Order: sequence, then structure tokens, then C-alpha cells
Amino acid sequence: ESINDDCCISDFRTFRLHDTVPSNIDRGKILELIQSYYIELVDIFTYVALVSSDNDPFTLPLSTFMVWCRKFDLVTDSEVTEDNIREFWEYAKQHGEVDTDQHCLSRRHFIALLIRVSVKKYYVHGAEPSPSAAVQYALLNVILSEFTPNINGDEFRLTKLYRKESEFVLKKHMLVLHRVFSLFSKKSKVKRCISHR
Repeated sequence: ESINDDCCISDFRTFRLHDTVPSNIDRGKILELIQSYYIELVDIFTYVALVSSDNDPFTLPLSTFMVWCRKFDLVTDSEVTEDNIREFWEYAKQHGEVDTDQHCLSRRHFIALLIRVSVKKYYVHGAEPSPSAAVQYALLNVILSEFTPNINGDEFRLTKLYRKESEFVLKKHMLVLHRVFSLFSKKSKVKRCISHR
């Protein structure tokens, strides 16, 4: 759990939300929301990235992000447009959030754009009283309530997740992974887990 919190906080620090969300209190509330649903957001990102045209679980084309947002009516032709998303992306590039000229989002870019889109749609153009309320509404009432991947789990794991490339990377780093696992897994925890089976 603390690893996910650390990843979330690390991602959040790169967002530069002070222009979008001027209040420190609101930014703190948004961080708490993102921490609460971080695993789900990462799962959504990974799923959308894997079913996109480039089949890369680590990046998502900006155009695919826009199509995905349209499915949830986050992007429309009036409140939040595709041009707005491109502006958000350019802003992120200008302020060092994005270190690439390619139009591919990583996990942190995905979450940062979701925050900006949510604030624009539900706070600036919507009925929510604050940016944090806008993000909460988008997460609970739009994104997480509607997202149900339609996949065959076994096929998905075999064709998307467990590929030759995955095997190569896993084997290449097996010694380091074993050391990390050994460091963080205490025998008492392992015994407790086994005794509860």
C-alpha cells in the first residue's frame, strides 16, 4: 500500500496544478482523492493503453485518450474540447511535466489530464462548487461508475501482458527482483499468510 502511495505522491508532485487549482487546500483534497483511487486509475490506464493501437502498456496515444474521454462525455464539442486537451498537453510540455515531443501519455500524464479535464468540465463549466469536488464527481460518478473492461482475462494475460518481451525483462531483472522481494517480505508475514490459508 505504501508503494502505491509513494508512486501517487511522486506522480502528483509533477502535475503543476497551481494554475488549474490555485488553492493549496483543494490540491490537497485532490491528492487524497487520487491516492484513494490510484490503483483503479492505474488499472484503467493500463487497460486503455493495452487495447489501444500500439499495444504498449506503458504509454497511451493522446488521440486514444481523447476517444476514451468522449465515451464518458468528458470531452464534448462545447465544455471541454479536443483542442482543450491539446492545450493542456502543450502546457504540460512547456512546464516540464512532459519530457517528450511524442504525443504519448504515461500513467502520470493520464492522471494529470484527467484532473484538468474534470476541473474544466465540472467546475469551470459545471455545477460543482470547487475543483476538488469536480474531480470527486468525475471519478465517482463518471469514470469509475462506468468503467467495466470487456475482456477475456486469460486471453488478455497471454496476448497483452505475458509476452516474450515481458519474459525477457523479467528474466533480466530476476536477481534484483528476488533481492527486493527478500528485503521487504519478512518471514513472520509469510508464516502468518500461510497459517491463514
